[in-house]
Amino acid sequence: MPIKLKNNVAGFLATTISASDTGLVLQSGNGAAFPTLAAADYCYATLISTGGTIEIVKITARAGDAITVVRAQEGTSATGFAAGTRVELRITAQVVYDVGAATGMFGAHTSTADAPVTGYITVKDETGTLRKLAVIT
Repeated sequence: MPIKLKNNVAGFLATTISASDTGLVLQSGNGAAFPTLAAADYCYATLISTGGTIEIVKITARAGDAITVVRAQEGTSATGFAAGTRVELRITAQVVYDVGAATGMFGAHTSTADAPVTGYITVKDETGTLRKLAVIT
């Protein structure tokens, strides 16, 4: 299940969504900017309303401008969003965790589907000593 990353990706909702919707439709052509996802691939996006409400979602599939998501990730709440809401791929704590876990960079950590990850990133210094680089909360 590899995470997919891509720079400078943004689109806009074509239709209003409710807090329970798991399918989002982007404005025509916006989907092409988002990563192509194989069956086990995923990426994270943030929905940002004009009023400043945000929700992080996990994108699990994309077909053109239609995307399938798991709502309310990393401690955010599922909410309704209006057509025209911005949808962006962003680096979030979960993205850092997933990349770190895949590369073996992490020390002790915990994660659940509805809570932010906690843990830390370790790196080896020039002497080969493991050093705590950053704490994720």
